[in-house]
Amino acid sequence: MVDVKEVELTTLWGRVIEEVAANAPQHRAFLAMTKPRGLVENEDGPTSLLVAAPNAFAKDVLESRLRPVVNEVLTRELGSPAN
Repeated sequence: MVDVKEVELTTLWGRVIEEVAANAPQHRAFLAMTKPRGLVENEDGPTSLLVAAPNAFAKDVLESRLRPVVNEVLTRELGSPAN
């Protein structure tokens, strides 16, 4: 398990983008427009990554289409449940 306090957000988000895009290259453009803003370790639930999107359309794509795969990759990268 990765210590959330020691995670470098840009590096983590870059790995997420690469892994998601490897299986679905069309998603790279939406993910590349986003910026990681914070990682919150919840005591009673999964770790949450706050990501900023440049517009409502990109936000909608992330929330409606990409959330499950991003959650899966984050969970694998951090070694514990994440969203």
